[in-house]
Amino acid sequence: MAAFNAVGDQSIIVGEEDVNPEASYESFEVLIDDSTVFNGDISSMKQLKDEFVEDKKFDVCLWVKEKVENNHINNKVVTKLRIDK
Repeated sequence: MAAFNAVGDQSIIVGEEDVNPEASYESFEVLIDDSTVFNGDISSMKQLKDEFVEDKKFDVCLWVKEKVENNHINNKVVTKLRIDK
């Protein structure tokens, strides 16, 4: 399970949910595109952007695949995203 750190226009940044403040954890930015399937309490990128608050954490399960061509972030795209508030 991951947690959102930030939401962009076409991407999200996710990281570990339970973190030790004395340790460092890697965050990942992944692309959301028109083929991304939303499940759970959030059903679209628009709803996610509307409801995202930096201090509020959503639980996230995501499925990511390699994309053939590079995009402006990296070559990974989210195929399925389940968000529980």
